[in-house]
Amino acid sequence: QEWVKRPILTAEPVAISIVNYCEVTFHDVDNVIKPILDALIGEIYQDDKRVYRVISERIDRNQVGNIAVSSPAVQKVWNSFAEFVHVTVVWE
Repeated sequence: QEWVKRPILTAEPVAISIVNYCEVTFHDVDNVIKPILDALIGEIYQDDKRVYRVISERIDRNQVGNIAVSSPAVQKVWNSFAEFVHVTVVWE
């Protein structure tokens, strides 16, 4: 877990993007959503009812090779781990 900056708890509606970068596609893309939403309770929001949109995708690293990413945190993890999950939370 690496936070770019420590977010504050919000009561605002939030949208979440989940990207699972992996080399072995043995799980369904929807199986990662609920544990991540639950883990964000108390970190981002008090209740996951605040989530109004979730976008979740799996990217097979063997199919895409190296990618250019705008986030230094994602690039660092890309170079260090075969599988990782990148979660982005947006609220207004």
